[in-house]
Amino acid sequence: MSVGSGALLDIADTLARAAQRDLTDPVAFENIIADIGTNAQNALRNEIALHGRRVESMFAYVAAALGKCTLVRQEDIGDIYIESHEDCLVPDYRLILKDGAGLLVEVKNRHSRSPSSTFSMRTRDLLRLERYAQINGLPLLLAIYWSRWRLWTLVRPEDLTVKGLRRRITFSEALVANRMVNLGDFYLGTTPPLRLVLEADSMKPAFMSSEGQASLTIGNVRMWAGQTEVTSNAERSLLMYLWFYGDWSDAGPFALQQNEQLTAIEFYCEPDEFTDRQGFELFPPMSSMIARQFDQLTTESGTIRTLAPVVQPNGLGQRAPGRVGEMTLPLWVFHAQPSGGDVKGDGTVDFG
Repeated sequence: MSVGSGALLDIADTLARAAQRDLTDPVAFENIIADIGTNAQNALRNEIALHGRRVESMFAYVAAALGKCTLVRQEDIGDIYIESHEDCLVPDYRLILKDGAGLLVEVKNRHSRSPSSTFSMRTRDLLRLERYAQINGLPLLLAIYWSRWRLWTLVRPEDLTVKGLRRRITFSEALVANRMVNLGDFYLGTTPPLRLVLEADSMKPAFMSSEGQASLTIGNVRMWAGQTEVTSNAERSLLMYLWFYGDWSDAGPFALQQNEQLTAIEFYCEPDEFTDRQGFELFPPMSSMIARQFDQLTTESGTIRTLAPVVQPNGLGQRAPGRVGEMTLPLWVFHAQPSGGDVKGDGTVDFG
């Protein structure tokens, strides 16, 4: 992936203007290049800024991958000129939804281990963001990433309460007011446990060594959700995505034998806790599973390697199945609505 010459020139020009240097002067340009390296190293050493920038990038991928956006554009880049006596602050993203609605989104990261944690920001900053949204005639939303739980919430400024010179919202309040459904977020549930069985090829040797190591040639792969065998490739792909990026616990491998002959290797996956008499269990919202996938593609052992993956957003996540009743896989689909929201025909709610 190469960086366009226009983007490089913009970076160089920004530094040249800040230092009052001549962009076309060879000596000055060498100093500008040195400044780029110094500034980049300083930014990489700032862990708070690094994590915050990666979360901003993650939101763009989540919003695009969920499938309700036709456009996700970074808003706070480049020069901007506003004919206004009031101070403005440019939000991070402009989104256009498939129904034609537009919105501006400011992305925030909140990392806390306490379930009673609170996100807060300066009232002055929120008012500046709202002024920019008013000039554009678009609603402003705050996308808060509660990184400890990998949960995204999308809330309105009025969902925050005033406390001194700041606006605040608790984790539980943000969940109640969450409008991520408008971007296409949803929950999936199925019957546990999930089972993956690698059957041995009956025409090839299969055995357990004296050290307990299994040796076999895979002849067939079978999958189950509860008591239902899943045979469709598309449904298997969905099931494996839930297995890899959901929050159920997996176990295995286990050797299956018949008459002391190794016949298969089994893996299974199930939630840590079960809901009485429900018949199915839920996975985290799709936005959370996309966040887990994003983490896998951009970090290594908890260390950030890149701010965004090289794959396109449509390579992340899964779309909500349209005809659940026609599937072999037992599946439940839920769209969580915010409290007090006016639900529209497509299951979304008004931003106002």
